[in-house]
Amino acid sequence: KLSNVIVVGVPLTFPYSNKAEAIQTAYALKFGREKAFDLSHTLPAIYKSRQTLGRVIRSENDIGTRIIIDGRYTEDHYRSVNKYLSATEQKEYTVTDSSDIGSIVGEFWNSYV
Repeated sequence: KLSNVIVVGVPLTFPYSNKAEAIQTAYALKFGREKAFDLSHTLPAIYKSRQTLGRVIRSENDIGTRIIIDGRYTEDHYRSVNKYLSATEQKEYTVTDSSDIGSIVGEFWNSYV
């Protein structure tokens, strides 16, 4: 059983490999250049984050912490990926200073003891 998970960063793939460039070019041709990077790199990265976070809470009876360490998940970051999170995901998250994570996680688990 997994009770805690930490996602550090947005797990973007390296965009300069031949394969990555081909995928991005295909998206650019189909959907426009301005959407190509998000479709070829950002959305797959969000899916990876969701998959990782989902390993903690698998049913309504599961309890755990899911921590994301990266400002890009916040709405006001200039390279934000927040718009790709569902409304439920956006509502679940609490933005906090990284120096407070230990005490917040400790308080969370102490409330279940």
